Amino acid sequence: LTNAKLSKANLSDTNLTGADLTGADLTQVKFTNVRFRNKQKSSTLLQGYDKINIKKPKLTNAILKTTITDLSETNLTNANLRGVDLRGVDLSDANLSDANLSGADLSHAILKRADLTRANFSGATLTEADLSSANLSDTTIFSQANLKGTIFKNLSSEISPQVKSQLIRQGAIFSDDHDHS
Repeated sequence: LTNAKLSKANLSDTNLTGADLTGADLTQVKFTNVRFRNKQKSSTLLQGYDKINIKKPKLTNAILKTTITDLSETNLTNANLRGVDLRGVDLSDANLSDANLSGADLSHAILKRADLTRANFSGATLTEADLSSANLSDTTIFSQANLKGTIFKNLSSEISPQVKSQLIRQGAIFSDDHDHS
């Protein structure tokens, strides 16, 4: 599937074990209940991911079992990532504005400087995730999310004291470089 033109394709219930999507156009591709698994030592699934167009993908309940750990600078605007396993993935500088990450597992994920404007993290697990310098607002939804140990440091936008208080009750840790206590 290298360099494949898969724009708007429906790949639901597909087993893409060992697939190489290098250079593929995955614009608005529907990946519902898809299994990605790569048994090789290094992933070829999204090798050269920076050349892949994955704007607005639908990855509902996708099973991503590969060695992919770097999706930094990826545009996932409006992406449906509901229930997706993104444990430990680097999403630094990614655009996740308006993305649906409800029920997703982002434990230990790195979301530094990510655009999380209006993203939905309802019921998601962000245990010990790093959201340092992320762009989020009161419209970013964290209802019933597990934020135990999640770092909110040097946010690039302001959130209300009420929202900040709620996130702290959910386990979030807030700090900035001026806080030396």
